Amino acid sequence: VASRGWLNGFSKNIAASSGYIGTNDGKYPCSYRGIESPYDGVWQWVDGVNINDHQAWVCKDAEQYASNLFASPYEKLGYVNADANGYIKEMGFDPDYPFAEFPVELGGTTSTYYSDYYYRSTGQRVARVGGHWYYGLFAGPSCWRLDALSVYSDVTFGGRLVRRGVS
Repeated sequence: VASRGWLNGFSKNIAASSGYIGTNDGKYPCSYRGIESPYDGVWQWVDGVNINDHQAWVCKDAEQYASNLFASPYEKLGYVNADANGYIKEMGFDPDYPFAEFPVELGGTTSTYYSDYYYRSTGQRVARVGGHWYYGLFAGPSCWRLDALSVYSDVTFGGRLVRRGVS
C-alpha cells in the first residue's frame, strides 16, 4: 500500500456522480457527487482555525492566517469544543460564524449521528479534518483532529486547494 494520494482524474472511470473504482474495501478512492476523494486519504490541515484548551478561534481573512494566534484578526467562537475523544453526536453553532462547526457533544457511534470520530488535546492546537485510509471508521468528512501542534508533520498529513481567491 502506498502512502500517497491518488492522482486527480480517476473519477472519469466512474459511471455515476458518486461511486468508487476497484473494490469497495477502503483501499481505493471514491467520488461523491462529482468531488474526488472528499477527504482525500490524508488528514487535511484547516487554515484559519486555532484551538486553545478546546476553545476554537477563527480568522476570516486568508492573508492573515497564522498558527497559535489567539487575538485579532482571530475571533473566539461562542461555544467550547468537547473535552474528550469520541464519536460525534452534536456540532456547535455560532451565528456569527455559521461555517465553523466543531464537536460539542459526544455519544454517537459508527452508525449514528455523524458517525465520525473526534480527537482533542489541551493546550494550543491546530485543526485537521478527514483522515487517511488506515483510520477506517475513525475517519470521515466530519472527523476532526484538534490535537496537533502547529509544528507536527507526518506522511499522512496534507492539504488541497478548496477555494481559489479572486484578484
